[in-house]
Amino acid sequence: MKSSFFLPLLCLPRSFLPRSFIPRSFRPVARQLLPLTLASLLVVTTPAQAAETPPPGNYSAVMNWYLEQAETGKADAAYLLALQYQAGVRDGGEEQYLSWLEEAATRGHPEAAFRLATELWPNDGDPSNDEQARDLFATAAGGGLAEAAFNLGAMAEQGAGGPVDLEIAKAAYKKAARGGISASFLRLAAVSQAADPTAEAEIVSWLMLAAAAGDATAAGYLTDVSADLEYAVIEAARAKANAWD
Repeated sequence: MKSSFFLPLLCLPRSFLPRSFIPRSFRPVARQLLPLTLASLLVVTTPAQAAETPPPGNYSAVMNWYLEQAETGKADAAYLLALQYQAGVRDGGEEQYLSWLEEAATRGHPEAAFRLATELWPNDGDPSNDEQARDLFATAAGGGLAEAAFNLGAMAEQGAGGPVDLEIAKAAYKKAARGGISASFLRLAAVSQAADPTAEAEIVSWLMLAAAAGDATAAGYLTDVSADLEYAVIEAARAKANAWD
């Protein structure tokens, strides 16, 4: 394989709405959230949105109910309370938003952990909160958020918030890919190359999957390297790509 075949490291942006992304040489992946309207904050439709359905009553009673539920230790209620502060439904602004977001994250709420992590990383070259962000992304990824898994993979690949760990990075990127984050395939090629540059079939299989997902950069790399690879390697790579679940 050509020595010129090298996949550059990515720097990820903040990865949640409604804040805009800060793209840096790649196509960002957004986390889709419900609009932060009064209705979406006050009308509970699933158990995951709050600890219980709020009792009927007037606006003031419902708002007090959310606060009471959050203060008794219910993570879902604490998260919704944070969103209310963010949306301006309650007075308190950014300080109260972050306070209740951290409370919900501490209690293991995946979405809260994800949002808080993206407040902390990346942070204009200041690494002081990277370790906390990495832990929060791990919590959110464990809760099933593919975007969090992708960011955890990036931190582990870069050595942000802890040592470089290519095994963690690979596992996180695989989880993100299974969750629909197609940008993970190119990162898996890069991590596989960093771990073992001789594993040509594995590296090329990730490039194939990335190219099939519409990644033009991966398609370009695939064209460049295929000319120098033996047919057996290409067939082995194709078999690995076809076996991807």
